[in-house]
Amino acid sequence: MIWKKLEEKYPPSQTEVLVGYKEEAVYQGFWRQKEKPSWQIYSSVGLVEVKEPHYWAEIQPLPLPITTMKYPNLEGLNKTIKLADADSETIKEIQSLLLIGNFYNGEIDGIYDNNTVAAFAKWKESIWLGSPELIGEKAALSLLEIAENHIATEEHTVPTKPTLIDAGSKTGRVLFLPTGETVFEHEFIVPGIPLTWGEMTKGCDRVPETKLVVGNIVKTAKAFGKIRDVFGGPIGITSGYRTEKINRAVGGAINSQHVKGLGLDIYPLDSNFSRLFQVCRSSDAIGLGRGMHRGFIHVDWRDGIRVEFSY
Repeated sequence: MIWKKLEEKYPPSQTEVLVGYKEEAVYQGFWRQKEKPSWQIYSSVGLVEVKEPHYWAEIQPLPLPITTMKYPNLEGLNKTIKLADADSETIKEIQSLLLIGNFYNGEIDGIYDNNTVAAFAKWKESIWLGSPELIGEKAALSLLEIAENHIATEEHTVPTKPTLIDAGSKTGRVLFLPTGETVFEHEFIVPGIPLTWGEMTKGCDRVPETKLVVGNIVKTAKAFGKIRDVFGGPIGITSGYRTEKINRAVGGAINSQHVKGLGLDIYPLDSNFSRLFQVCRSSDAIGLGRGMHRGFIHVDWRDGIRVEFSY
């Protein structure tokens, strides 16, 4: 396994974000300093040690406090229970995810204690979920989003206002779809809805790979139209459809909805992020990501119930 430092979110003595590549699979996680010069990282492959934290580094497996980074108890939770009534394995999963999300700094011991309670309450508050003493299906799914490590770098640049002069016209670059259709860069995906093929595919550089993806893009455009109507003002796009290769390159989540054509990262041209977020929250979007501090809001239309997460 080879890991590479992706970005510094905190001073080196605290926590940094890493992304690793192995046989075209992407694993993401956070490393934490233990004893110099050794570092530790909690990731999708467990707890591992980094010998050279500031450079490319081979990672050697350590004895794991958690035998797997799967989360079967949270994934299978289909009812609401009191956090105090959760079994020790479920508490371990919660602690692990809160640790990755930088809400918890204690041991992964499965013990329901004040530190765990405070971290869980802080996390719930961060995504506007109430009842900090309870965990149910919605909270579990939102908590599991931490494991996705939403750290995509495509949105880190300050977005610019789109050129709207040709929007809706069959002009610009040509895009040949797997459905046999030919569309144009400035053409609306759905007539009357201000979202173009160029905005969804980065200027037609990203060709949808299957008919299913094309159908999902149309579904996403229709859903975006509802958000646009309620917001009542122009909305820009920082990221739409991504191929698997592009998604890996920008550090996207392994199960990114962008790859399926079901995800959008958007921003208001009037800079009123607070209002746009409220509109998105009241929409039929299933996935809702708060990236306002990075210049975007993520919305997607995955299967399931509403999940919220932060970047």
